[in-house]
Amino acid sequence: MTWKSDIDFSLLLDEVLHLVLVCDLNGKVIYANKAYMKAVNKPGSAILNHAYWPSLPRQKNNSMISAIPKKERLPREVIMPNGAVYQTSSVSIPDNKKHAYTVYLLEDITEKKKLWAALNNERNTFHTIIEKSADPIFLHDKKGKITLVNQAAYHSLGYTKQELLQKSVFDIEKGISQAKLNKIWRSAKTEKSIKVSGIHLKKDGSELPVEVNIMPINLEGKPLLLASVRDMSEHKQLEKDLRRRLAFEDHINQVATKLSNNTTLSEELPSIVKYFGELLAADQCHFFKLAPSTNDMYCIAEWCAPDISPHIDKLHKIKVKKNFPWVWNKLKKLEIIQINSVSDLPQEACLFKAILQSERVFSILILPILHKGKLLGLLEFNTINRPTNWRAEDVNLLATLSDLLANSIFQEQTAHKEKQHKKQLESILHETILAIALMTEERDPYTANHQIRVAYLAKKIATKMQLTPHQINGVYLGGLLHDIGKINVPAEILSLPKKLTYAELELIKTHPGAGEKIVKNISFKWPIKEIILQHHERLNGSGYPHGLTEKNICLEARIVTVADVFEAMVSHRPYRPARTKAEAIKELKTNSGKLYDKEAVKCCISIIKSKDFQFPSTKLPVELLDLS
Repeated sequence: MTWKSDIDFSLLLDEVLHLVLVCDLNGKVIYANKAYMKAVNKPGSAILNHAYWPSLPRQKNNSMISAIPKKERLPREVIMPNGAVYQTSSVSIPDNKKHAYTVYLLEDITEKKKLWAALNNERNTFHTIIEKSADPIFLHDKKGKITLVNQAAYHSLGYTKQELLQKSVFDIEKGISQAKLNKIWRSAKTEKSIKVSGIHLKKDGSELPVEVNIMPINLEGKPLLLASVRDMSEHKQLEKDLRRRLAFEDHINQVATKLSNNTTLSEELPSIVKYFGELLAADQCHFFKLAPSTNDMYCIAEWCAPDISPHIDKLHKIKVKKNFPWVWNKLKKLEIIQINSVSDLPQEACLFKAILQSERVFSILILPILHKGKLLGLLEFNTINRPTNWRAEDVNLLATLSDLLANSIFQEQTAHKEKQHKKQLESILHETILAIALMTEERDPYTANHQIRVAYLAKKIATKMQLTPHQINGVYLGGLLHDIGKINVPAEILSLPKKLTYAELELIKTHPGAGEKIVKNISFKWPIKEIILQHHERLNGSGYPHGLTEKNICLEARIVTVADVFEAMVSHRPYRPARTKAEAIKELKTNSGKLYDKEAVKCCISIIKSKDFQFPSTKLPVELLDLS
């Protein structure tokens, strides 16, 4: 994601008093606030997407490039056209450890520069200038005793001047020690001035992040440290907001990646509602899906803060349109419902208001989940017994999440429709195939139901052999169609009550080839043509029509062959009575590995010997195909 992909940062930065400049790794400006453009007296078109130095004035006959210190991106001080002097500071914001942005804050130090000049050139006006400085200023000795403060200093910490003069730096600076103070003294003497970051402790106990410029001075013969303090609250908040945004975008990317890698929305929803519920400091977060046929909302994911009891069971089915028309009208208008206090809900939302108040809900935020203007569901956040001002930037950030969820829901709905359509086609295909199989057997009353029985047994064999579901479906379908070629054999030959002549037998042997020709133009996903053509082939090459050997006969055909042989032997034929199950098993065992596949024979015998095995007695479908 990019720096300004989802949130208008002008909401966050245009109100900042300091000048703000955001650059990428190459020094290209990707954002400048209004204060910056006003100070350099240039429009955004002359600044954005350009290197930063042309937008700044030349500095004392030297270009900005030559004025840049080796270890800094911008000069420490910049003089603007109106003569104002600005001091720069920066913070780097990493982005997934691959990119980084640098945020520069330019602070007006014109008055501070005058103060430093006054310290060197106008000692007689020192106290006056200190007092008039807008920045908090402290003077203290080597032991940390505060000897002088200005009005800005004691106002910033909430003390009176007299109270603060009774303190030491150890009372107002968090984490400072005498050893650390001694080190600051040594550094200040060597470097003339140093800059440190710290935390000031206010009178009310709250903390104030600060940046302190320290320099040693000699006042009335006493060595002191002068500390000029800069309030970093705004700077820290900006850094916090930026890190928060990047963390949000990173999480969105993770969710998008998981959903694109076949993770279902239902699997990802628990972590989504938890993460964003905590991000917004809510007490509860719910995800509802809309049932298009009834316009009812169903809660399918809930997150609650540790001290809040879940109640997803109460939200299983919500008739929003009927019971909460005010909410429904807002959602249909694609509006975000943002209520900082439920008591402010209008009269037309009285039932909605009463239910929320009964659940102790104080604030609520509802975001519609939309796809191309169509309502698919909603995300709801609320707080219990406490007010919340939902931040505009949070709502803007959540728009990205809403789009992601909408796309996922739409894809799932589309996939569901496709699956339903596929099932209808599968049912039609199965019934068509079955009709063809039964039509074949109607011509031969003595072999009625033969193909269904073979398909039934062959599927059980394939299942016991642990074939894939796809292979098992192919075996079953091939079993239903394996004798389709008998349509080309005269019915009187099929029903002759005597041993066939050589010519009649040769005519019957044409049925595998005839069957293969019937289905040759159908694009099956399984080796149906091979099963039809090869189910009378034998491993040793003694079968027909092509005398194929084991390596050339597909596995599915070898399985159907075993089922076909067993079913034919135990069934009555006009030219012979049915054989016993024991005789059929003996035939399979005797020729296992010679004529028939060993594993298929082994599994077939195991199935036949089980107590619960029996062939289906009906001509109706044994079971619908799963053609996935």
